[in-house]
Amino acid sequence: MAQKAKSLLSLPAMADTWYCGIRSADTWVAVEKGSDELFRPFVVLVVQLGSGLIVASEIMQAAPSPEELQQMLFAAMRKPAPTPRLQPHRPGVIGFEEEGLAQAMVPLLDTASVQARYLPLPPEADEALKGLLSVLELNSEPELPGLLDGGKVTPEQAGEFFRAAAEFYRAEPWVQLGNEDVLAIQVLPGRNRWLAIVMGQAGQEYGLSLFGDVEELERFMREPMSAPSSGSRHALLFTELPYLSFGDMDAVERYGWELPKPGLYPTPMVFKQESVGRPDAAMLRWYEAALRAIPLFVEHHLVTNAQGEPAPSEAEITAPTSTGEVRVRLTYPAADISQIVPPPLPLLEGDEGTTALSSGRSAAEKYFPTRVGDNGGDGPLDDALGEAQGLIYEAWEERKPERRVALARRALELSRDCADAYVILAEDAAETANEALALFEAGMAASRRALGEAFFFDPENLGYFWGILETRPFMRALEGLAGVLEHLGRTDEAIAGYRELLRLNPGDNQGIRYHLLRLLVGLSRDEEAQALLNEYQDDWSAEWSYTAALLAFRRGAGPESDEALETALVMNPHVPTYLTGRKRIPTRLPDHYSPGDKSEAVLYAAYTLSSWRKTPGAVEWLRRAAAGDQPPTLKP
Repeated sequence: MAQKAKSLLSLPAMADTWYCGIRSADTWVAVEKGSDELFRPFVVLVVQLGSGLIVASEIMQAAPSPEELQQMLFAAMRKPAPTPRLQPHRPGVIGFEEEGLAQAMVPLLDTASVQARYLPLPPEADEALKGLLSVLELNSEPELPGLLDGGKVTPEQAGEFFRAAAEFYRAEPWVQLGNEDVLAIQVLPGRNRWLAIVMGQAGQEYGLSLFGDVEELERFMREPMSAPSSGSRHALLFTELPYLSFGDMDAVERYGWELPKPGLYPTPMVFKQESVGRPDAAMLRWYEAALRAIPLFVEHHLVTNAQGEPAPSEAEITAPTSTGEVRVRLTYPAADISQIVPPPLPLLEGDEGTTALSSGRSAAEKYFPTRVGDNGGDGPLDDALGEAQGLIYEAWEERKPERRVALARRALELSRDCADAYVILAEDAAETANEALALFEAGMAASRRALGEAFFFDPENLGYFWGILETRPFMRALEGLAGVLEHLGRTDEAIAGYRELLRLNPGDNQGIRYHLLRLLVGLSRDEEAQALLNEYQDDWSAEWSYTAALLAFRRGAGPESDEALETALVMNPHVPTYLTGRKRIPTRLPDHYSPGDKSEAVLYAAYTLSSWRKTPGAVEWLRRAAAGDQPPTLKP
């Protein structure tokens, strides 16, 4: 007999009964302080039945094995939880809620002459477990209910939905359908017709976005954070830790529902005015049919034009479901997102001139003039503007957005020419893209008033704008404006903004060339993209080297493209893992990166996955090269 077991036999034996309860908490805990690695803790609680006293408790990263439970229980016998009513001893019986676990513990506890038994969870142990779990879950986010929580969805039906979602994910319909492509889907004989966007080509969210009508779709495109009409906006996301429903996690473990891959859960949601819910049984059946029909529609009915973009198509498809075959009608396109443009907003009160949205004048014409304007300015910063800029420096040190906004508003009270104040408001206070656009415009106008138009045409200033501190607010406002224009699909104006930033500061301290390169490649303006690559030949980032390889492949597969890809693989060997789907691009992108590491690869893949997938054969070419068919060695 082991020495530890011998020492236990010297403890007094009593006739009391202990109960060992095990539960997983509905919260996530960092492995260590500040770590991004999380785990769902398991609570192990040992209670003395009759008295209700807690004998021992422990929080573990994973469900404990029988051997780990043996060690914990033996330690509790030697040294129970501090209380004057409990002394070291061996109980007569220890109960377990799961029959299989109780059987596994019999030989392990027998070494201490303690019986292990299967016992239903007694109320006193249940109450103690709930109390400990409530403390752990106190500061966690509100839990998303499980699919089975409403009582109307059966485990069998949910299991079929999970199976259909897994098949949909593995079919990768987002390779052919972009985030701007809208399908109309009707499961017959039902009358409900949903507008659907297949997410995944952008690489950060995978699944479906559903809208009850065109008005709801337009409202979402104009104001993504707006509250939806009740029940008119749904989404199916493939989520991973920590964005999971604990109820679904527990059900998957209990019923063995199929997952697309380990740790990735299909999570359907219903967005209501002030809450997020789960679909009912009827909607879950709709999902099952649609998820099986969409890949069939993409494979057999959707054709692409010479540019690799889907052409209009309509079909009725027979899809298998858990209740039998159903007919699904799909139409593409059901709406043109490029035509959904926010209405113009005027500049803030007191700002002069019209906005860049005004009829007859584009943003490029107004803010990138070819001659000196006549609205002048005061030149050097005045005292009020200097004091306002001081508040901006203070705002940049603030971590809370509301505090930054308050300081920006105070700065504008001191000087309406404080451009950075408008930039902060655009980034932290604007509720819509249109509102942010107007604020960035106001910031640019403020800079022009403060510096004077002549400043922008002085040969001594051109090319050095970022090096001149007074011009940085203008550069920040113009960068923000170009980014919003790109988001709104106004790509020509966005490109003009990015080019102006590079003209004013070719050294590109802001990293504008990366935004411009992605936009040009995404629009298949390859000659312009190649010219930009040539302007910055000393750039050895993953962005530059992999994009150079992609453009070479578009010109024609062969020695030139293979050599370019070999160079890219040496610069960062992690990129193919994310572009080919071997690893999922995380929803939460890194906020910084180091050249050549995984964080750089994640960011590059997130921003360019769509361009790679829209280039026929490019992803497969990359997959073969990364697998070693084309060894990644630089030629001398």
